[in-house]
Amino acid sequence: MNNKQLVMYSPIVSMVLLEGGNVLQLCKMWTYHTSEGQSAWGWLSVNIALMLWWNWYRVFAPDQRHARIATGLGICINWCLILTILHFGR
Repeated sequence: MNNKQLVMYSPIVSMVLLEGGNVLQLCKMWTYHTSEGQSAWGWLSVNIALMLWWNWYRVFAPDQRHARIATGLGICINWCLILTILHFGR
């Protein structure tokens, strides 16, 4: 796929797919009131990767505002995952 107009939206589509999965994880944990099988350290590493990705967009692709917003939303959702795991892991 070499069409720049389509490729330009890849980060946004990727974040929608990734965060859709994360929201489903959150719903499952809150529905069953357990974070069994989840790793706060694992999700923290994902969140650090997202923060690095956000910073990369900020420095090298500042015109990609939508990608930064989508990545920032992903960071927020991942913090919700981490806090939910800690809440049910007490």
